[in-house]
Amino acid sequence: MPQRKPADAVIEEMLHIASPGVRGSEVHQVASLIADLGMRRDPTGADVDELRRLLGARGKTKAAWGERGRRFGANASRFLTGLSDGFAEARRRSTSRGEARRLGTEWRRHQEDYATSLVSVHDMRLGLLREAINNPDLAATLDVYESEISPTKQRQFLFVEAVHRTYLLEWRVGAMTMQELYGHLRILFRNPVFREYWEATRSHRASLDQSSAEARIGRIADDLLREMDEADIDEWWIVGEPPTTDEGL
Repeated sequence: MPQRKPADAVIEEMLHIASPGVRGSEVHQVASLIADLGMRRDPTGADVDELRRLLGARGKTKAAWGERGRRFGANASRFLTGLSDGFAEARRRSTSRGEARRLGTEWRRHQEDYATSLVSVHDMRLGLLREAINNPDLAATLDVYESEISPTKQRQFLFVEAVHRTYLLEWRVGAMTMQELYGHLRILFRNPVFREYWEATRSHRASLDQSSAEARIGRIADDLLREMDEADIDEWWIVGEPPTTDEGL
């Protein structure tokens, strides 16, 4: 790869080609000024005036540059003005990128805090379910089913609820995709106890905020269960069409 020339050398070479009659020292001075303004700092109106002075207002230099020099001076003025605007835009974009990074960091921290809170609440709820499974007196306080069930069946329902909520939590915190959750639901619906639990808690899900994650998953599971019941194939593991994207938290 050829060695890259400094900016002022490139500009000086271009000026020599454009105006071969100008003295080398003058071309070098102008090229250095343009390179300095363009590459190292933000041009100002005074810088533009100085460049115009060098290009067309200095005794012998004025005659040497002639009309070509004046045209170049006008172009250089527009060039430097454009650079000034460009630098201002670059600073604005840099500030915007910094703000975007800050907001992104805050959003990720919020999401992490939210996930931590979900896990904490889930652990507390599992603890309560565990107590109810092991203590019939406590299990009686959670007997909210519309039909009478045996103590054994109630313990099974409480355990199934714990499993289902754990899957739901994994999806909500991003540890499981929607497609994976859909597959787990398909497996659970192969179990008659889970089917009984799902039917017994249908009215419970109807009382939820229908925009909540639990309610949305409930509707997806209802559709899956219906398709599994209606499917006329033995390959149960391909029944249903999982959502193509996660629905979010």
